[in-house]
Amino acid sequence: MHNWFKSVVGRLVLITSTAVLTIMVLFALLSVRQVTEQTRQQVNENLQAMIAAESLKIVSFFQQLSALPLAVFSNPQFEEFFSGYQTRRADLSANQDYQQITGHFQRLMQEVPTIKSMFFASQATGEYFFEQGRQDRDNDYYAYNRPWYKTAVELGYN
Repeated sequence: MHNWFKSVVGRLVLITSTAVLTIMVLFALLSVRQVTEQTRQQVNENLQAMIAAESLKIVSFFQQLSALPLAVFSNPQFEEFFSGYQTRRADLSANQDYQQITGHFQRLMQEVPTIKSMFFASQATGEYFFEQGRQDRDNDYYAYNRPWYKTAVELGYN
């Protein structure tokens, strides 16, 4: 066999085989590189499409959720109660409007699981009301002194 590599035919076969093998390895490397790049590009395009679809869902979610405060706080019963409620820590135990408003808050929280709490602060009394009723445990708490309340008023949500 050793003599075979010394012959012209043997050397020609060896050179040709080496050249073909080299070409095949280069072709394989280029093919893998091209497939890798195409796959990367396709994955990126699919990912961007998924992100766009999810962002539309998020926008839609917030659009739907943003309509809720307007619906709740523009309710005539709500407006009537709070426009007439002017005395801090007034007795509300027999007030039907108050009972219905807190009940409505509780029902909304049950129906819309993404809502963790609903509250409203009174400019007239400084108290705030939430789904459990009126927060009146602290004599020194005035909602209109809180940063979130001041920000809401500055943004025109009063």
